[in-house]
Amino acid sequence: MAMKNVWIICAFLVMAGPIRAQAPPAKAAIVTDEDYSKAMKDISAQNTVLRKSLATPSEADAGRAAARLATIFKDIQAYWENKKVEDATTAAKNAVAASQAIAKAVAGHDMAAATAASQQLGGACMTCHNAHRDRLTFDFYKIK
Repeated sequence: MAMKNVWIICAFLVMAGPIRAQAPPAKAAIVTDEDYSKAMKDISAQNTVLRKSLATPSEADAGRAAARLATIFKDIQAYWENKKVEDATTAAKNAVAASQAIAKAVAGHDMAAATAASQQLGGACMTCHNAHRDRLTFDFYKIK
C-alpha cells in the first residue's frame, strides 16, 4: 500500500509542475515614477540607518538595513531591465551585490569589510544618479 502512495505523490508532482509553470509572473514592484520615487526614499532611509549602524557599530541594525537595501535594489534592477536601460540595470545589479556583501560581512562580524562594501554601494548609487537623475529643486529629482 505504501508503494501505491509513493506513485500517487509522484504523479501529483509531475502534474503540478506544468500548472506552476503557467502561473502568471509576479507583479513588478516598481512600475510608475511614483513607485520609483518611493523606493528611492526608502533606499535613502535605509542607507542612513546603515551608515549610522556601521559607525556605531550596531550589527543588528546594519544587517537589517543591508538586507532591506538588497531587496529594494532587486526591484530597482527589474525596473531598469523592463525599461531596457543597460547601464542603470548594471548599477542596480552592483548595488544588490554590494548590499549582499554588507549583510554577509556583518553576519561574519567583519565591520571593516561591511564598511568597504558600503563604499561600493555608494559608488553604484552615484553611477546611476549621475546618468539618470535630474535635480528639480533642492530635494526633488526626476528620472531622465
